[in-house]
Amino acid sequence: MPVFLWGTSVSADFFDQEQADRHDRFQFDFPSRRLAGKVILAPGGSGGLGAATVALLAHEGAQVVVGYHQNTDRAERLAAALNNRGEGTVHCIQADIRKAEGRDRLLSVATGLGELYGLASFVGDPAPGQLQSTRR
Repeated sequence: MPVFLWGTSVSADFFDQEQADRHDRFQFDFPSRRLAGKVILAPGGSGGLGAATVALLAHEGAQVVVGYHQNTDRAERLAAALNNRGEGTVHCIQADIRKAEGRDRLLSVATGLGELYGLASFVGDPAPGQLQSTRR
């Protein structure tokens, strides 16, 4: 079953910056490897809730393509920390997904790794009323 997650971005002042940059705090003791080799696209996944989710997906063995807009240093630190664990693989790609070429770049990298299995999006906040309108 494909994985589809939707998160919202967390403002930079939500976390203490030093704490937010420590990717070693994402520790999991229950590896099932159920996502081994699966390709997951994670735009906006380089910080906050997105980084924690990317860490979990990588821990489960996924190949995660993280799209980030501007913070190259943060994205590269995340990828290095998670790839050094030897679990899944994290690929960080700079892309402005507001533009077609940015979206195309992310999809090209993701599909180049294999069939796209899931999406974990952490880009922007939902429009006002959007979440309420989905209630039944």
